[in-house]
Amino acid sequence: MRYGDLLGPRTVFTSRPPKAPAPLVTVVMPTYCRHSEGMLERCLQSVLQQTFGDFEFIVMDDGSTDGTEQVLQQTALRDPRLVHVRLERNSGLPGVLINEAVRMGRGQFIAYMFDDNEWFPGALENLLHTARSSQADLIHGKAIVVQANGQRVEFGGVPSGYESLAVFNTIPNGAVLIRRSFVDQFGLYDPHYVIGRLYDWELWLRAWKMGARFAYVDEFITTEYGPTSSTSLGNAVKLNFPISAAYLQDEARGVANAARLKPDTIDDYDILNPETVLPYVRSLAEWDAFEETVFQPLLRRHPEYEYLPPLRHNRRFDRQFMPYQLNPVYEIFNDRKRTILISNRATLLANDLRQALQADGRRIVFLAPQWSAGLYNVEDLDEIIILDSSINWVLDAALEKIDLQKPIIFIQQADVPQPIADPYASLQHAWHSALNIQQSLVAFPGIPLDKKVEVYRQELRAYAQLTLSSQPQAGDITLEYLPNTIQPLPAGPAAERNLYVGDFSTTSEATRESIHRLAQQGWCIWLFPWSRLPQGWEEFASIQLITDSLPACVQKQPAATWSAVPEVARLHAGFDHSCLLEDLLRQGGRWVDFAFALQQPDDLQLEEARQKMLEDHERLSISLCPDARWRQWRNLVDGAAFCHRVLRQRGKDYNHQTVGQIFINSQAIGGSEAVGMLIAWAFNRIGIHCRLAAPAHVNVHAGGLETINHWLLERGLEPASTAEYGMVNYALYNQHVDTSQLENLAEPLKDWLSKEDPDWLLASAIIPEPAVAAAPDQICFMSMFSPWDYPLHRLPFLRDFVDGSFSDTAWAASLWSAWLQPPFGVVRSLVEPDRFQQFNRELAEEPIQIAVIGALQPRKRQREAILAVRKLLQKGYSLEVNFYGYEFAGFTEYIEGLRTLAQEPDLAGHIHIHGFVENMDDILANNHLVFSASGDESLPNSLLQAMAAGLIPVAAPAGGIAEAIEDGVTGFLCAGFSINDLAAALERAILARPRWPQLASRARRWVADHCSEQVFVSDLLGMMLQAAEIWSAPGSNFFSGTPMMPEALQPVTDPEVSRKFLSLDEEERLRPGPQLNPAPLIFPLQAEKDGWCGVRVRFGSYFRQPAGSLLVEIRRKNSPHVLRSITVDLSRVHDNEWLELLFSPIRRSLGQNFEVNISAEITSGRLVVYEVLPDPLPVQLAVLRAGQVSRRYLKARLPLRRNGLAILPVYCREDAHD
Repeated sequence: MRYGDLLGPRTVFTSRPPKAPAPLVTVVMPTYCRHSEGMLERCLQSVLQQTFGDFEFIVMDDGSTDGTEQVLQQTALRDPRLVHVRLERNSGLPGVLINEAVRMGRGQFIAYMFDDNEWFPGALENLLHTARSSQADLIHGKAIVVQANGQRVEFGGVPSGYESLAVFNTIPNGAVLIRRSFVDQFGLYDPHYVIGRLYDWELWLRAWKMGARFAYVDEFITTEYGPTSSTSLGNAVKLNFPISAAYLQDEARGVANAARLKPDTIDDYDILNPETVLPYVRSLAEWDAFEETVFQPLLRRHPEYEYLPPLRHNRRFDRQFMPYQLNPVYEIFNDRKRTILISNRATLLANDLRQALQADGRRIVFLAPQWSAGLYNVEDLDEIIILDSSINWVLDAALEKIDLQKPIIFIQQADVPQPIADPYASLQHAWHSALNIQQSLVAFPGIPLDKKVEVYRQELRAYAQLTLSSQPQAGDITLEYLPNTIQPLPAGPAAERNLYVGDFSTTSEATRESIHRLAQQGWCIWLFPWSRLPQGWEEFASIQLITDSLPACVQKQPAATWSAVPEVARLHAGFDHSCLLEDLLRQGGRWVDFAFALQQPDDLQLEEARQKMLEDHERLSISLCPDARWRQWRNLVDGAAFCHRVLRQRGKDYNHQTVGQIFINSQAIGGSEAVGMLIAWAFNRIGIHCRLAAPAHVNVHAGGLETINHWLLERGLEPASTAEYGMVNYALYNQHVDTSQLENLAEPLKDWLSKEDPDWLLASAIIPEPAVAAAPDQICFMSMFSPWDYPLHRLPFLRDFVDGSFSDTAWAASLWSAWLQPPFGVVRSLVEPDRFQQFNRELAEEPIQIAVIGALQPRKRQREAILAVRKLLQKGYSLEVNFYGYEFAGFTEYIEGLRTLAQEPDLAGHIHIHGFVENMDDILANNHLVFSASGDESLPNSLLQAMAAGLIPVAAPAGGIAEAIEDGVTGFLCAGFSINDLAAALERAILARPRWPQLASRARRWVADHCSEQVFVSDLLGMMLQAAEIWSAPGSNFFSGTPMMPEALQPVTDPEVSRKFLSLDEEERLRPGPQLNPAPLIFPLQAEKDGWCGVRVRFGSYFRQPAGSLLVEIRRKNSPHVLRSITVDLSRVHDNEWLELLFSPIRRSLGQNFEVNISAEITSGRLVVYEVLPDPLPVQLAVLRAGQVSRRYLKARLPLRRNGLAILPVYCREDAHD
């Protein structure tokens, strides 16, 4: 509904002369049926009896029926300042009424009044005095709020700052004066119905974010009686707080909306547009509830509005195409979560965390103070994050309410060991009095916590899934700063110099003398309003009054030069200070230490200081992906969510620490073993406790386990234990061992797991025992690399035991996912941060040193590498090749052959075989290039480590290596695997030596973007969470039972079973549906038996043979996760014939609701699915059947959910099923 069409006819009544001069102030007020409550006359008189009288008073009557009209008309006759505007019908939108009054007004200033308020006699005079003496855009005072029990409470008794306003509307709406330019620049109230009664709060936030200047009057302006009335906005207007709060706290949306909300543009604003709300809704059920409680009451007031709901019958509605649209509902609410941050202030940390969680697109995040606990239900939340500023709330309300059914993260930042004089103490006190908070904690840096609060903290630690702390105790995660990559703006004017002081009375005498010097030099002094400078300073000091802490003030003017007195600066060390510097660099600002500021630096010195800040930031960022800190935040929350889900599924107490057991392949550090060790290290760093296990009898290298344990202990991890496993892996290669017998071989590990009782398992290579031996309530994951050395035809038996898998390249993942069950993730190998430095700075330029890293064995092709180097030596290049890696006993003959070849006359002295080198730093420091001739790789971790350290990579195009090495860009890729190909690539690398710094930089950046700790954890956790969702879903454990192969399958012929789908005697009702394209057709199916293993579908190709591929995916209803998938070449599809598509059985399918998704990539021809369609056909489907599909549909390629039945299900034979 357009704003301009909403209000309808209106009548204006006033006794003001037609050409009366414009007043200085316009007072605006909406009203509805207040006369009957006795409030209206009191309100009117309080305005008309103001000590300042140059105003007009515009009252918008929303169709009152209680005599309000008569009272207003009589008052207007007596006082020409009152303008009565009456609507013929009730709109139910007071924000719209206020906007209309503002648009009608003629004054230079606008004052807001409400019909449940009573102004103090000097209200306007006090507000105008401050407006005239300042450049503020908005001026506000304080109010007395009369509670329902008659208690009178002070509200708004402190200047508004962002940290308070972002979580709580600290400005009484009846105590505000704005300039006319305010609405021209920042817009009017946002009248969208989603905000409910929060119009004013949204406008204040929007204006603050856009740079509005706020000023505070320390006077009572109004008395508010709203809580005593059942018809006041706070009691009468329905509000869905989680949705509304997320909407109004979306600052980017607010700023973008401002241009549409200005007085000359607002007429076209759609105030009932449901599309605006959907981004803040978590599920279809939540949308239905929102429609019923918030939207429908408004619609009943406006029957003339033709409402087109965005969702109908689980389908997406589109006004421009057809009544039932093309998107399935799970694409709208795909894996959405609502996360609440409990914080009484929008601190730098709270805002950073909120932005990080919002950035992944899956979370609806809102900040909420502790008092708002009663405004939402625990069912509305998925994750709860509690900051220091609200820990009282946790035990007094939260834990009783949520009953620990949601993951809790506690972040503890306010740590001070002893009482100190603190510049924020007075600000905390002001907070308590202004908001009437008697028992809550508003934490500020450096303010000691009382004993009661400390008790709450310790109890919370026991309940929280994860605790982050700046001073961690045992079991806590350290709150540390990681930089996000920035694109710095040019530096702002050096003349804008701001000094944050806060409370002047808390500074030392020496600091005060220094403040005096800086004020005389033109620095702007930022003070709390109650702080007083010495007499006479006002003559030369530029003063900015604030109530925010230092980081929030810096965000207000980020392009300036900033400093702070030592008493404040030391409170923002560590995380806060680093984030503050990052924001300044991003926005073109500078930070200077207080001592440096006293040296009166000139513009050149300030710029040099800024360049030093940039260099420090780049140095910290070199090993990190662009959004490292924000990924780390998400990893911490996702990790807590995963642990919580596992504990819930296992029936354990929520304060139990989850334990993950990681199994490695041997007692030697190879590629897959390193992956397991790095997972343990990275997961423990985000609070997911992991232990390592090695096979007791797979000791391929003497001292291997000691080396592994030394690595673990250096990183603060538990030493690895040993367990009996490995026999199943060997048995896989023995064709005489049936896969049905493999479970028996896992009995020793099953006993070991029963004693150790880990909560989840992960095999860092193809190690079948953990998956086979796992208990039903233990989720199991497996990593897989190059598939060529495995008996692939025997591996599908794992699909019913492994809950989620991953590989280190997209190449390997695409191969493995064809044999094993999704979810299957791509998780690049982790490269530790300390690898991102140049170790070989002191290495001589000649001879060129080439590293070949990997166990000496034929599949690594070290012999071919030597022969390739020989060709370059024959051309006169100065080269030496260094081989590093285990020398396993099984390859003695091959290794001796390498040594013999290395001693040949033309190679002697150029080939060095070093064996296994424990310290990778030695390899990186003594080589220029890293070379891989192997033909059996996925993506070697040693290659990635060398790239991170600046070595130039040269590699054969094995496996997924080409994903990391772009020839001539990040390294050199061989054209093939021949010796000539290897030699040619090495020669190109040597000749490109002048470009090595650029190549190394790009290679290092690729590794940081794809293999840094935060990316690794994010990718792995993403797969694990997806697997855990399927694993823990009620009644949907599809991956248990004996696997069935296709030869054990047959179509169902029982008509009783197939009648709900399509019986064969109904074929005459089949008609061609819409043309297939890359967007799927979606058919619902409820399985009538266990062992669902396929579908029969009839296709039409219009007498032609199509070319391309067909994809069929099986999902649970309304789930984004694929359970089975089948890809078919379209050469198998014949016109008007049935095609049978079989997949691995879903053993427990009886009664489950599924969706069959059918899509196609067609390079020539057309293809449709035959469907049972209603007769007669709806017009739009008839158009589709005839092939006259609109251009919009073809271009959009959106999924289409079908009602027509089109498939025959296929089940296992009963004897095979049993």
